Amino acid sequence: MSTHTELSGRLAGSWLRTHSRSEGVAATVHDAEHSVVSDAVRDALELFVLGEQPVESPRVHGTDTGWVAEIDGLVVTADAHHVVVDATRGNLHLDPLVAASIARETARRLGADIAEDEQVPEAEPLEHRDVVDRIRGHAVTFGHRTAVRLENNSIDYAELVAAAESRADVLDQAHAGEHVVVRFDRSIDTVVNLLGVLVSGRAYLLQSARDDSGYASTAARFVSAHAAFSGDRIVRGTAAAYVQFTSGTTGTPKAIVVERAQLAAYCAFLEAEGLCGPDITMPTLSAPEFDAIVKQIWGQLAAGGTVVLTETDDVLREIETATTVPDVAINTVPTVWRQFLDVATHLSIATPGTLLLGGEALDPDLVERTRAVWPSVRIVNLYGPSECTSNAVWLREVDNGRDRTAIGDAIRGSGALVLDENFDPVPFGAVGSLFVTGDSVSRGYHGDPRKTAAVFLPADTAVPGARMYATGDRVRATTDGLVYLGREDAQVKVNGVRVDLEALRSDLVGLDGVGGAVVLAGEGGVDIVVESPDESVLVAVRAHIAENWRRELAASRVRRVESIPRTATGKVDASKLATDVTDSVELSAQVQSTDAANPPHRVLEIIWGNVLGAENPRRATSISALGGDSMKQLKLIALYRRILKVDVSLEDFRQRDSLGDHEDLLLQRVDRAHLDLVAGSLERTGR
Repeated sequence: MSTHTELSGRLAGSWLRTHSRSEGVAATVHDAEHSVVSDAVRDALELFVLGEQPVESPRVHGTDTGWVAEIDGLVVTADAHHVVVDATRGNLHLDPLVAASIARETARRLGADIAEDEQVPEAEPLEHRDVVDRIRGHAVTFGHRTAVRLENNSIDYAELVAAAESRADVLDQAHAGEHVVVRFDRSIDTVVNLLGVLVSGRAYLLQSARDDSGYASTAARFVSAHAAFSGDRIVRGTAAAYVQFTSGTTGTPKAIVVERAQLAAYCAFLEAEGLCGPDITMPTLSAPEFDAIVKQIWGQLAAGGTVVLTETDDVLREIETATTVPDVAINTVPTVWRQFLDVATHLSIATPGTLLLGGEALDPDLVERTRAVWPSVRIVNLYGPSECTSNAVWLREVDNGRDRTAIGDAIRGSGALVLDENFDPVPFGAVGSLFVTGDSVSRGYHGDPRKTAAVFLPADTAVPGARMYATGDRVRATTDGLVYLGREDAQVKVNGVRVDLEALRSDLVGLDGVGGAVVLAGEGGVDIVVESPDESVLVAVRAHIAENWRRELAASRVRRVESIPRTATGKVDASKLATDVTDSVELSAQVQSTDAANPPHRVLEIIWGNVLGAENPRRATSISALGGDSMKQLKLIALYRRILKVDVSLEDFRQRDSLGDHEDLLLQRVDRAHLDLVAGSLERTGR
C-alpha cells in the first residue's frame, strides 16, 4: 500500500513553504457516483506524479454538499459549484496552481466542460545586433574604455578591435579553415584571438591550454578536418560563431554549432536583464570547456563591459577575492559554489552582489547556506543545455520557498514548452518533457545530421521553419515557473559536465578483457566497475577513458570484480556491488606502497580523509587513484590555506598527485611543529 511519503515524493517540485489555498475550478460534479469519482481522481493524478507505478484509488465519501476524495494526505472536495484540491507535506503546502490543475483534470474526467489551459505564448524574437558589430561600435563610441583586464594589464576597445582585425588578416593569409582552435590561457591575447576569429567570419573552438588529453586532440582534429573557409567576411546570422563540445563520446565527437544570430540574441538578453554591462564585474571563473565562458567574455564585450580575466585556475581562491568587490557577479556551477562554502566557513560577505548559478540542479539547502554567508546577494538560477546557447530558462531571483528550486521561465527571445510523448502540451503542473524554441536553439551537431534530426525537431509555431530542441529533461510548471525533475535518459551532471552513463558503459564493454561494466554517478564523480578475470584491465580502462572521453572523467573511480552481482530478476545488485570488489586502481596504489613505516603527518590524513574519503592514506596514495577530480584538488588546497595558514596555490601542486608530494611541499612552507599543533586542534574539536 502507498504511503503519504510516497505520494508527496512523487509530487516533487509541487510544494511551497507558504500556504495559499487554491480556489479550485468551477464545475458541477458533486453528484457523480463515488466509484467514478475515485477513478477520475486517480487518473488525473497519474499526469502529475513521478515514477511508473500506478496511483492507488482514493477513498471517497459523501458530504451534505457533494463528496470528498482522500489519498495520502491529498484531499479533493466537490460541492455544487466547485472542485478544490489541497494537500500538505509537513510544513509544505501544495502549489495552488498545481492544485487547481489537478482539480481541473479531475472535473474533466467527470464530464465537466472545462476550458483548455492557456498555452505558453510563442517566443518573440529579441532585437539584436551581431556581436562583432556591437564591439566595433563600442570602439568608436568609447574607444578608451577598458575592454579586457588582467591584473595590472589591460586593453581598451579601440586597441582590442585593431588587434583583432590584425589577427583576422593573419588567418586569411594562412588560409585557415572554417573552424579555428583557440587555446585559452587566461591572457588578454586569448580574447584578441577569439575576436579575431569572429572578425574573419570563421568560428572558434575554445580549449584549455593545459588540456593535452587525447580527447582534446581528437576534438581539435575533428573540427579542423571539416570545410575550408570561403574568405567571406560579410556578417550573416546563420554563420557559425563557435563550436562547443558536450559530454564526451567515443568515435565522432558531439560538437554543437552555435550561430552568430544565436550568440547575438543571448548577449542581448544578458544586457537587457542587467546581467552584463559596464557596471558589472564578472570574473572569468569558468573553464573554457564550459559555455558559461560565453557570458563572461561575449556577454561583457557586447554590453560594453570589461572582461575581467582571473590570474589563476584556482577558482576557489578567485571566488574569495571576487566576494570583496562591490556589485560583483559570480558565475559558476553549484558544485563549485558548495566547495567554496565548505572551505570559507570563516567568511561573512557584506558587499552587495549577484550569484549566477547554473549547469546543475540548485538544491534549496545550498541557497540557505548562501544566504547565511552572503545575506545581501541576489541568487539567479540559470538553466540551459549547450545546444541552446548556454541558457534558455532562468529564475530572476531565488527565494527558496519550494521543496525544489525552480528554474523559472524562458529567457527573452526563447520559449519553453512542456510536452508529452505525442508532443502535445501537458496540463499545468503535470510532468512532461521540456522543449526549447526560439532564438537560443543552436544549429545542431557538427557533421552529424542523424543526431541533429533526432533532437532538433520542427516546432509547431507561427514562425516558418522554427525548430525546438528536445532537452531530455523532465519538468513541471509551477507558480515560480518550471521546476526541474530529472532526466529521461542515463545522462547525469558531474561537476557541471554532462555525462551519458549508458554510452560510457557500452563503450567500456567493447574493450578487450572486459566482460561487463556498471557505471554509476557517485559523489563528485563517476564510479566504474568492470567485470574481468584480468587484473591489468584496470590500467587499460583508465587509459581508454583518458584518450576518448572528456578530461573531467579522467579521475573516475575504476574497480574490478570477477563477476557483476545481480538480483534474481537479472538487475545489477548495487548494494552487493559496493562490497564485492576484487581490486581497484586506488587500492592497488595503496597496496603497492612501501612507506608503511613512514606514514604521512596526521593533519594531512585528516584533511585527505575529509575531502577524498581516504581511510588511512599513505604517502604514495594519489588523488587520481582515489577518484579525486580537479574540484577535490582545489578543495584540498583551499583547506591547506585556511587550516594550515600557508600560502599555496593550484600551480604549486600542478604536477603533485600523491599525498607525499603534498606533504613535502607543505613542509617547505611551514615547520612540522606547526602541523603538530594544527593536528591536535583538529582532533580535539573532532573535525
